[in-house]
Amino acid sequence: MSGDPATREGGAAERRWPAGGVPLPSVGRLGVALWAAVLGVEAALLVAYFSLADATVLRLGYVLAPFVWIDAGIWAVARTDPPPAPRRRRLAAGTLATGYFLLLLAVTGLLGPGSGGSVVWLELGGGSPGWGPVIRYGGALVSVTFVPFRVVGYLALAYLVYVATLEASAAALSGALGLAACVSCGFSVVLSLVAGLTGGSAAALGAVYAASVEVSTGVFLLAVLLLTLGPDAGRRLAKRLR
Repeated sequence: MSGDPATREGGAAERRWPAGGVPLPSVGRLGVALWAAVLGVEAALLVAYFSLADATVLRLGYVLAPFVWIDAGIWAVARTDPPPAPRRRRLAAGTLATGYFLLLLAVTGLLGPGSGGSVVWLELGGGSPGWGPVIRYGGALVSVTFVPFRVVGYLALAYLVYVATLEASAAALSGALGLAACVSCGFSVVLSLVAGLTGGSAAALGAVYAASVEVSTGVFLLAVLLLTLGPDAGRRLAKRLR
């Protein structure tokens, strides 16, 4: 990267910064055009799918959530550069990020133990864009489910964790990872709160289950934002609110 913090794209200033940077970047005209094209392609995919498939839109949030995950993940990764670091620290950060990615897959059921037998199977499933195609693999040692938007989202979080690890001290990093680590448990936390407040009301619990995709999407976006802002985001936010 050049020493100049701003480069010209399409006649407007574009800024890139390490994950510890405070300000959100400006979006140049070229960036706006690119994102408009991306959103146009995504809209075309949805229109084509629901026009050709025997399916109807029952919940708009459920249909749009995959693109929110994918777009937010791509935006954050494209805007975050890893800082220079010794090779040993890069290896440690990579190991932590890989473990974090695998943990997210395991907690959300995308990665699990195999059957222990000799039968190996592979299954391809459908779904609206982002939810599908779903690929399921089962073997003796491991079973894996590939859901496109979740895998892309977790990869983005893992990359942001890698960058945050390179930048942060252990104390600062713990604050940044706190919410990000809960991206897979956010729904269960909300469900527990609702159960406690309503005495386990079936109607209330059903409402939360119905909004599970929206809840997890909100937690994911907040985790991406905090990791993109950097490991000191919480402290800086507290200062601004004083």
